[in-house]
Amino acid sequence: MSASQRRVVLGAIGLAALAFGPFATYQLTRTAERSPALLLADVAVGWSMIAAGLIIADRRPGNRIGPLAILTGFAWFVGDFTSSDIAVVSYLATVVHGWFDPLFALVILAYPSGRITRRLDRALAIGFVAVQAGWTVVQAYALR
Repeated sequence: MSASQRRVVLGAIGLAALAFGPFATYQLTRTAERSPALLLADVAVGWSMIAAGLIIADRRPGNRIGPLAILTGFAWFVGDFTSSDIAVVSYLATVVHGWFDPLFALVILAYPSGRITRRLDRALAIGFVAVQAGWTVVQAYALR
């Protein structure tokens, strides 16, 4: 992919994040009164992770942290949809809610090269992902 094509794709992801973040955060207001500070913090966390990922993906296209950070930012917003009126959206959001934490841990463990090189770090990464995957399976079964 050329640099200009990559920038078009990254720009589209950025525009999607600009729309998706506030829409996701709005979902938080549907279940209870939320302070403006909490709503702003919710958007800021997701957007900052996505923005960092977009910058990394643009400046260091071979580094895996960029796409991982973008995915982590979008995962942050998934939990906001647990209170959706659409049953399947609420179910799926509840099932996959919590993936932000292990994904963020992977970003930290892989920094700065984009690869997890130490054996201990790999064990931690596998543990984080395994625990979250197990919890996801439990949630999927328990909530069906």
